[in-house]
Amino acid sequence: MVLLISVIEYLTKPCIVMKEIRRILSEKEILIIEIPNYLLSTKLTLDHVKEYTITEILRIIKPTFRIVKVVGMTCRREHLERIITSRN
Repeated sequence: MVLLISVIEYLTKPCIVMKEIRRILSEKEILIIEIPNYLLSTKLTLDHVKEYTITEILRIIKPTFRIVKVVGMTCRREHLERIITSRN
């Protein structure tokens, strides 16, 4: 198993990393990726190379891996804006 927890957003060439992970994993092993909430982190984190939406991250993963399950946190935009405002 490979875990990428808040890593992809720092990579300049994530597709190359996906290919390398695929190379080292056996067919029975899995890759788990966690990415920050796009709506929240875009305004707070300036050191990320790229902030990904679910569509964008799937575009990177699908050519190399079979997607078994996608889960995510959702909340209303107004709630996120309050969180962002309170942090500034």
